[in-house]
Amino acid sequence: MAHQFRDEVLRVCDEPPHGPAFQRACNLLRANPKASGRYPTLDERILQGSADEQDQIMGKIAKLMALAESCNRHEAEAAMAKAHALILKYNTDRIAAPGDADGAASADPLLAYTSIFLGKPALRQALEQYYLAHILQDFYFVKGIWVSAFVLEKQKMGRALEISGAIKNIQIAAYIYDCLNRYIRTQWLAYSAGRRLARRRQTDFAIGVLGGFRSKTGALHKNHARTPGRFGPDHAR
Repeated sequence: MAHQFRDEVLRVCDEPPHGPAFQRACNLLRANPKASGRYPTLDERILQGSADEQDQIMGKIAKLMALAESCNRHEAEAAMAKAHALILKYNTDRIAAPGDADGAASADPLLAYTSIFLGKPALRQALEQYYLAHILQDFYFVKGIWVSAFVLEKQKMGRALEISGAIKNIQIAAYIYDCLNRYIRTQWLAYSAGRRLARRRQTDFAIGVLGGFRSKTGALHKNHARTPGRFGPDHAR
């Protein structure tokens, strides 16, 4: 679009492809002049892993949440407890870092605040997606808002969930979002196999699963908040 704007609006044809006129077009369109077919999107840049210490934490959380889907109830609950203890400890250490009370002004890019979409924009979002959005906001140190977004398949405006927070917390929340949606989908397929059930039954099923997850997660957070010298009341939220 920036190239077309340069040629057809600015009418500059005697400069290099990415010359001053192209840069001006990008500025007017609020486009990144570095973008190309191989330039990673914001989601890819945030969610892609690396070998640093923070991504080792993410790797541990991912393994524990995978164990939390175990058929063995005790193994699943122990894994979930360890995962949330790690998430709470990460945020306790982050908040306690000198000169970084809220993570917004840190020189560390992992602590900078940013925003991404979760899931795909849709004309109508299923009710369980709103329940899931509340879980992410209440327990995973991100803020969520439903924003207008273009639904390409329908050629109409719909809505999408946008979360904001420190990059590592966004990574964790995005993983939990995908994990819960995948778990609900697989469990529903197993439950509904051979039955002709209405869509509202799937919503009821999903809300039941999320309600159980919220109850367990809330109990874990309260237990950690009561532990002396570990987590204050702010972290119980």
